[in-house]
This record gives sequence, C-alpha cells and structure tokens, in this order.
Amino acid sequence: MITNRKIFIPIIFGIILFAACADNNEIPPFPTAETEFKQPITKSFEFSKPDTLVWTTKETNSLNRLLNKKFSWEKLPSKKIDLGLPMPFKANIEKKPFNLESLPYSPFSMDSLIEGRLTINVKELGEPEILEAGELYSKQGATRGVMSATTDLGLPTTARTIFKDCNGMLWIGMDGKIAKFDSHKMQIYGKEQGLTTSSASVLFEDSMGRLWVGNADTISVIDFEADLIYEISSGLQTSAIYGFMEANDGKFWVSRQYSGYDIIDLDEKTIFQFNEENGLLSTFNLTPYQDKNGLIWLSSDGGVNIINLESGKNIKLTSENGLPNQFVTSFYEDKANRLWIGTGLGAMVLDEDRTSSMNYLNSNLFENMEAIASIYQDTSGSIWFGGTNGIMYQFNESEKVLQKFVISSGPSQAILKIIEDKQGQIWAAVAQGGLYKIDPRTGRPGNFTTADGLSSNAVWNTLETIDGKIWIGTYEGIDIYDPATKTVKHLGKVDGLISNSNARLMQDSTGKIWATGSQQGISVIDPNKETIEQLSTDQGIETNAISGIIEAGDGEFWLGGREGELMRVNLDKLTLKYHLPTRAENVFQNNVILKDLNNHIWIAGVGSGIQRIDLTTNERVFLTTEEGLLSNTVFSIALDEKNNIWAATDMGVQFIDVLTNEITNFTKTEGLAANDVYAIGIHKGEAYTGTSRGLTILSPELGTIEQKPIWNVKTIGRAQGLNLLDFSENSFTFDRYDNFWAGVQGEMLTVMDEITKDTIASPTYISGINILDQKQKFYDNEAIWEKRKKLDSSWLKNSDPKQGIGSVRKDSGNLATNSMRWKTVEGTYNMPVELKLPYTQNYLSFNYNGLYYANPDQVYYRYILEGIDKNWSPISKETMSENYRDLPPGDYSFKVASKGFNDVWGEPSSFNFTILPPWWKTWWASLLFLVLIAAIILFIINYRSRWLKKENRVLEERVSHRTEQLKNKIDELKATQSKLIQSEKMASLGELTAGIAHEIQNPLNFVNNFSEVNKELLEELEEEIKNGNYDEVKALAKDVSANEDKIIFHGKRADGIVKGMLQHSRSSTGQKEMTDINTLSDEYLRLAYHGLRAKDKTFNATLNTDFDDSIDKINIVPQDMGRVILNLITNAFYVVKKKKEQNPKGYEPTVSVSTKKQGNMALIKVSDNGNGVPKEVLDKIFQPFFTTKPSGEGTGLGLSLSYDIVKVHDGELTVETKQGEGTTFTISLPIK
Repeated sequence: MITNRKIFIPIIFGIILFAACADNNEIPPFPTAETEFKQPITKSFEFSKPDTLVWTTKETNSLNRLLNKKFSWEKLPSKKIDLGLPMPFKANIEKKPFNLESLPYSPFSMDSLIEGRLTINVKELGEPEILEAGELYSKQGATRGVMSATTDLGLPTTARTIFKDCNGMLWIGMDGKIAKFDSHKMQIYGKEQGLTTSSASVLFEDSMGRLWVGNADTISVIDFEADLIYEISSGLQTSAIYGFMEANDGKFWVSRQYSGYDIIDLDEKTIFQFNEENGLLSTFNLTPYQDKNGLIWLSSDGGVNIINLESGKNIKLTSENGLPNQFVTSFYEDKANRLWIGTGLGAMVLDEDRTSSMNYLNSNLFENMEAIASIYQDTSGSIWFGGTNGIMYQFNESEKVLQKFVISSGPSQAILKIIEDKQGQIWAAVAQGGLYKIDPRTGRPGNFTTADGLSSNAVWNTLETIDGKIWIGTYEGIDIYDPATKTVKHLGKVDGLISNSNARLMQDSTGKIWATGSQQGISVIDPNKETIEQLSTDQGIETNAISGIIEAGDGEFWLGGREGELMRVNLDKLTLKYHLPTRAENVFQNNVILKDLNNHIWIAGVGSGIQRIDLTTNERVFLTTEEGLLSNTVFSIALDEKNNIWAATDMGVQFIDVLTNEITNFTKTEGLAANDVYAIGIHKGEAYTGTSRGLTILSPELGTIEQKPIWNVKTIGRAQGLNLLDFSENSFTFDRYDNFWAGVQGEMLTVMDEITKDTIASPTYISGINILDQKQKFYDNEAIWEKRKKLDSSWLKNSDPKQGIGSVRKDSGNLATNSMRWKTVEGTYNMPVELKLPYTQNYLSFNYNGLYYANPDQVYYRYILEGIDKNWSPISKETMSENYRDLPPGDYSFKVASKGFNDVWGEPSSFNFTILPPWWKTWWASLLFLVLIAAIILFIINYRSRWLKKENRVLEERVSHRTEQLKNKIDELKATQSKLIQSEKMASLGELTAGIAHEIQNPLNFVNNFSEVNKELLEELEEEIKNGNYDEVKALAKDVSANEDKIIFHGKRADGIVKGMLQHSRSSTGQKEMTDINTLSDEYLRLAYHGLRAKDKTFNATLNTDFDDSIDKINIVPQDMGRVILNLITNAFYVVKKKKEQNPKGYEPTVSVSTKKQGNMALIKVSDNGNGVPKEVLDKIFQPFFTTKPSGEGTGLGLSLSYDIVKVHDGELTVETKQGEGTTFTISLPIK
C-alpha cells in the first residue's frame, strides 16, 4: 500500500505542476512609446557639387529714385472686428463691507408653508434608443472657437439644458427627450422609454444617483437601479421648472418660474410651497442654492431670500441693502468659498466669511452683456458668466484678462447652464434652445471673412510688425489689425500701393513693410512716415514678378523672381546686382528666401528644389530629388531655432539637419493630413504645416541624446473648428502672444490660440460584449427587486424586472438562458460582473469608448485579451475589437486603453470573464478521470503484485539452487585463481631464479675451470719436482697461486650473490624504504636479460638505458616495484624475441629502460621495438587473466598485479603503443 501511494502522489503532483506552468502567460507591458502613425525615416544626403554664383553689377546709381506716395492712417477706411482675442481687465473693483447678520429677516417655518400630498406615478424604464453622435462645427456669426451642437451633434430635437453626472457623462435635456452622451453615442430617453416631458428644461442628479428631469409643470425622477420612472405631481400651483437643489436634510428644493419654490419630501410623500404669501420676495424664480454653511439662497426678480433652517430665519437681500440689482438669476460658490450672485446688472461677490462684497458690473466690464443668467468656475480657476442675450465672458482673475464669447446673439438667449467636461471644454445651454461648446485648449480656430470686417476673403499672407499690429495681405489690398482698438484699417492701391495683390509681406530692420504679389513690382511702406515707395522695372530691377524678399544685411535686400531671377538691391545706394538663370539651370519660381545664422541664403524654388548660397564666397549648392528631396516643387521653407531647414513640398514635409547632413521625411504615412503642403512655420520646437486637408502639427518628444525623437502628429480640421482646410501658401505668422495667423484656401483668415498642453487622461469604458455577433444586454433582476422592495408598495403597480427582447436574463444567480451566469452588473454600461460563459458561447468581441468630448475624431485605442493575445493590438480608431473565435476554456481579462488629442494614454480598463469547459473538461470530471485511472493503475499494480509474489517464490527456489551451484563454481574459480596466481608467482620466481642461477653460474664456472687447471698444474708440478726442475716448479707454483686467487675471487663473487639474494629475500616485508630507482631499474634489467639468456643462448638484444641522476631516492617497497619492473622488462624481451623469430629484414631487438623527473613525479619507462599491442585489446591488458601470449606461456596476471602494485604506491601505470613499431610502459611514482 505504501508503494502504491508513492506511485499515485507523483502522478497528481505532475498534473498540478503541468497545469500551473501551462497557465503562466507573461503579460506584455503597455507600449506607451508607440504612436498611431509610422515614425519618419531619416537618411543621409549630400548637396550637389558647388558652383559659384556669378553676379552682374550695374553701374553706381543704376537704380532710379523710387516713386514716393503719401497716405494718412487717419483717413484709411476702418472697421470694428472681433477676432476672439482676450482683453485686459483694467477695472478697479472696490471691496465693500457686508454684514449678513444686519440684513432684515422674518421668521421661517415649514409648518407655515402651504402643504400638499405628492402623487407618484411609477413607470417601467424602457431601453434607450441609441444614436451615433455627429461632429460639431463652428457656428456662423459666433465668436471664434464656439461650436454648435444644435444640429450637427445629431440631437433629435432642440436642446434646452445640459448636465454632467458623477461619472463625467453628459446629459442633454431637449424638447420631449433627454440624452445621455458619452462622446460617441447618445442614449435617448423619451415617450417610448416611459418619459413624459414636453421640454426638459433642467436636469439634476441626487445623492442616490437618480436623475431629476424638470418639465414644463411636472417632475420626472429616473431611478436607474430600480429601472423605474417616478412622475411626481401635486395639487399645488405649478409653472415651468428651472432649478433643483438637494438640501442637507434630504429634501429637494424646486424653483418654479412664477409660483415660487416647492420643497419635496419623497420619504413622506409631501410637498411644501414657498411663495410671496410666506415671505418670498417675488415670483420670478430661477435658482435654489445651499452654500457650505448650510444657508439656502433663493433667487427672484425681487432680490435674494436667504433661509437659515437652524435659526428659522428668512433673511432678505435686496438692492436696498447691498444688491447691485433686484433681478437675481443664479448663485455659485467658487473654490475659495466665495459666493457669486448673478444679477441684472452684473455679478456680486461675497467673500468666504460673508463680511465683504465686490460688484462686477456690466457697465464697465461686460461689453454688450445684459443680465447674468449663470455663473461657473472651471478647473483652471476662470469664472464664466452666461448672459441673457447669448453672450458669455471668461474671467481669468489671476491674469486679469477677459475673453468675450458671442454664443447666440439675440435679446432672449438666456444661457442658464454652464458646465465643464473632463477635457476642460465648456458647454453652454440656452434656455430658448441651443447647445454650444468651447474648447479653450485646442486653439479655437477662427473663420473670418468680409462678413466679420475684413476687406477681402483672399487672405494670402500675415505679418506681425514690431508695434504689435497684424498685417494681412490679400488680393484686394492690405488689412492692418490693431489689437488695442480691435479695429482693422485697409490700405489699397488708391492709397499708394503699387498693386492690390499682396501675397508676400516682409518687415525690414528699419520698420518698413515690403509688399509684393503681383507682376507690378514691390511696395515699400513706411508706417511711421506714412509713405509708400514703389520699386519696379521702371527703377531698374530686372523683373516686376517678385515672389521672395529677404534682408541680407548692410542695407542690401535679395529679391527672387518668378522665373529664377535673383537680385540684390541697396535702396540707400541705389545699386543693383543680379543673376539671370542660364540654360544649364532650372528656370522656376524662387518662392521663398531665408537667411540663416551661418550667413547662408536659402531659396525655395517651385520646380528647382532648394538652393544654398554662401554670402561670403557666392558658392552655391543645390538640394533636389537627386540629392534626397521628396520633390523639386518646394512651396515654403522655414528655419528652426537650431538653424535647421524645414521644407514644404507637394509630396510632403522634409526636415533638413544641416549639421549631420540628414534629411527626415513626413508624408501621410507619417501623419500629415495631406502630402501637398503649402505653408510651414516653426513655433516652440513644433512644426506647423499647412496642407490641403488641414493644419498638421509635428511635435518631437525627445528621449536621450543618442535617440531620435518620437514624433507626435495632430491635425486641426473641421472637427476643431476650421470651416476650410486648404491653407494659403506662405501665410503663417505667430504673434507675441503665441497666437497663430494664416490664410486658408484664399477665402478666409484663421486665428488660433496656442494649443494648451495637458497630461489629463480620460477614462476608457468597455461598453458592451458581443457573443456570436449579437450585442448582449445584461441586467441584475435580483438587485432591481431588492431596490424595489425598499420603495413604498403604493408606488409599484404591475412593475416587473427587465425582460427586454433579445436581452440576457439572470435567473436568481443560477443558470440563465444560454447557460450564462453573472453575479451582478456594474458601471454606466451595465457590464456583468464575474461573467461565466459556456464553451459553446466562445465567439466574442468587445465594444469600448473613450470619454473624449474634445476632438473625438482623434481618439485612438489599443486592446489586449490576456490569455490569447501576446501583444497589444495596433493603434486604431475602431471602437470594437476583433472577433475572438473558438476561445478555449479558461479565465480571461480584456483590457483596452485610449488616448486623445494630447497623446496621453489613460489607464487600461479591464473586463474579466470565464469560458466554462464542457463537463468532460471540468475539474471534477478531471478528478473523476484521475480517480478512475488511479483505480485501474492500483488494480493492475495489485494483480501484478500477487503474480510477482508467486513468481518470486518459484524464482527464489531456482535462485537458491543456482546460488548453491554458483557458490561451488566460485570456490572452484577461487582455487583456480590461487593456482594461477601461484603459477604466475612461480613463473616470476623462475625468471628471477634463472637470472640468479646465471649470475652464480659464471663465478662457479670460473672456479671449476681454474680448479681443473690447477689440478693439471699440480700434476705437472709433481713431475717437475720429481725431475728436479725447480725453476719450472716455481713457475708452475706461481701459476697455481694466480689461479687460486681467481678461484677465491669468483668464489667470493658467488658468495656475494647468494648473500645478496638471501638479504633480498629476508627484507621483502612490504615495508617502504628510500630506494634509488635508477639502481633498481638497472639491476632488474640485467637480471631479466641474463635470465632469458640462460634459457635461450641464441637470444641477443640491445639494451639501452637513460637514467636521470637528478631523481632522489623515493619511498617504495623495492621488492614489489622490482617485480613490476622485472615483469615489464621480461614482457619486452618476450615481444622483441617473438618479432625476431619472424625474421623481419634489418630488425634488431632493442629494449630501453629510462627514468625521468617530471615535476613531483618520477617516471620509469620500459620500451621495446616489438610489434605493439593491438588496439582492440589495448583496454584489456591490465585486466586479470587477460594475456596475448599463447596458452601455457603466461597466466594473464603479471600486468594486473603490476598495475595494482603501482596503484598502491599512489602511482600510475600507462601504456603507449604503435602498431608494428613497439610499446612503451610508463610507471609514474610520486616523489615524497
């Protein structure tokens, strides 16, 4: 059982580990650095080969005196014109003391008011009608930047009011309907949805999220949580409703235009009416307001009633005790807790403590303003005033600047509602009908024509002069706009201009204006002296068709002709130099001439590309399509603050870096509105490009010094307020206040404020989910029922939760239709929480929306489905994702982020859901399958275990029997091994003995031989004695004596050998001793050789020795190591003897023994020149009982024992062999 558990647990652990690893998908970070357009490509370029510009110089005083004509500023035609520019706030506002406690009052009590019962008619809230929102466009006749939403937005009826709810969504009240506007779509609620209203004049959201709709005489309250509409009425006097306010005590104050104020208690279903009979100052009532101190302020045309509920006082503020005017319309408490009061003559402001007041009166502040109908403070701190005659003012208190807006001109155009959306846009609703928007951050492009006061629509050039005036060049003269007087004066041919066509304007260093544009020459205007000089061919210049003018310095001006002429004129010296194009040059219009900081003249040619001329050397180079220009048709060039050139062509824009000789191209692919670009200007590091489809602004976002900038691209078009889009050639000017001026299409003048950079990111909402290509709607009936349970039962009659056609119903938290489940719904789009879809509903797409009321045409999105997508989607304007088909079961999170005109990505919004697996892929099915598999495995294991036990018993018997047999065999093998080892020892001993015998034999032979000789000599000696030959006896005795010496010598030699062997035998105890390996090696070499010679007298071999004397004695067992050396040498003699027997030609048996010191090792090498060891047996030669000798000639234990002996000495025995050439055995021993 323990074994089974050990198998089962790893299986489960492996499955869990695999599942955990399979679900570990890394989520890529959001790519904030990427843009919606392709980044431009930068390439290197080289100018053309230089040439020298040759000038023709006319003689001194070659120019005739210029015609001089006088004009009078005072006599020039003048008109008032409003270009929507701010005006300084110069009034000195006096602060006056104010004492709230000193104001007259009367008692106030709810009990003293007229009381009635509420009648509440409850209706089901129907599904809203969904409409696509349109684009807003500039309103004709309105101030610059005012966009009309009356018709262009796509509202089905006339708009009357606007409101922003707690989620930042805009609600629009209309005739008969209301609309929830999310910047892209409108949800319309009207009669079909259960809302009864003839005109929604006011909208209000209470603390419970209910929306109050003020109708002509009734009140509708929409409860979105309960999906109900409550229609509230009573038997009291009614009139039009213009204001709602929820007081701190939960009661609602409602202003009725002619019947006073209603005070509604929904919980008690009671209504009280406060009118003139109870102390209200008058019956024309617009606004109830409760300040931060709890005081309730009520407006009327008779003054202000201030209700203090705690003290029961009805305080009265009128013109007699401080109000500038009896007619009071509105209240607003700003961020500093000051209370602004709108009146018929202006605004009164009470400080935070209500101890002082100031009056901002129409008479000296608000030009043409009638009564102030509404007041609002935006997030920047500016105060907005809405008038009763369609005029608004923006008051920047910190900068002391006023800005006037004509919204909708007319005597009865009361702007009763002003709000600000999340992008800082101001929305204004006119009670008589009309909805308008002002975007202070996107420049507010204007569209000015003769209808606004210009002399001509054909605007082709603009210029700010040193005195701050704006000169506007047209085909019908020049208009000069004076910001101080807001007037425009007209200068024409009748006033002395050489021509009415003035498409080029340039102011020189003396303040004179050079104007040209026709084929009649140049007008040189001196505004201070009120003179106009005329320069033409009559004065000696080469052509009247001048298109480019620049002041080069030292009183010299460069003029560019339309056929390639270049002229240098000095009006003071009346000199002229000119250069006429030759056949080798392209003859095209020299359109624009610039001078850079490096003393170069740049000329843009329509057809000839760009020329650069060195003023000092007259060296000229060209930059054309051959050198890298997109086109040779260059309409305009501009110089940036780094002395680089920007070129506008008919094929795009090019940035020319003159330091690095690199050129960067911008086309439609990189974000231009169109490729044909006619004007270009650089302002604060940004390139403004005038195309045929709008104004495109190129903004570099700089990274590190090594990195190229990231270019953000934005286009100002119709959605931003331009009525026309095709910009006039070379018409750009930026004034000292950073305002942008340009002609458009030769049909109007546009003026634009500096675009405000902000980092505000608007929220992105996931607005819907499509399943199987069908938009789904989700409800939470449980929550709806819970909400309705809390209501008074008398309110509910036959009201059922939502069961709309095509909707997905939730069934008390259990399985709903199509087996979908969700916990609840949340958010402004009722998205389901914890949505679980069956595996058959796995074909999905998602809708989303960025809340961008500003520039909705330039909103971009990126999304990712975590669990499926590996990267965020490409940047797109689409508000629906791709279709995700066949999603596998699992948990998913769909995320989407958006960015608007400011290029700031918001935080991604997410929607989580789950695709449920089929039952056979559920966790419990997997567990069941796992249990079944485990059970089967356990069964197999148990069955096999029993079978194995049975087999084991049989096997154990066999093994026992076999073990007994093997034991016997092992004993036999051990005996055999002992015999073989003994045989090897005896063989080794035999070899040793043979060597010893040979060594002893030699002296013994000498002894025997000399003994025999002495015997013979003694016999001769006896005969000589007998013969008496004593001289011969002496000689023989001397020979015998000499022989005896030799016998003694050889006898002692044999005795030494015997004693040495005895000594050798006695010292073989296995104890190590310091030994000279050179002597040991030589001794055993001799013994081995003589031993072999003793057996075979015919054997001869060459013995080579090479002993290293630097080797000190080493600690070894000399007898054991001698046995090793003897074995190796004996084997060497054996192999050379065998090779000799083969009779190879020229073979001489050779055995070498050498020693060498290598580091801390002593090496003993035994080499032979035999046949070598075969490679196939080389790895086996140190194995026991392995031998290459024939049977009976070796035991196979010699090398094995030698190997073991060397290992015991901490050494190493190795072999090197070469087939046919010989073998070397090396003994490596440590030197200690």
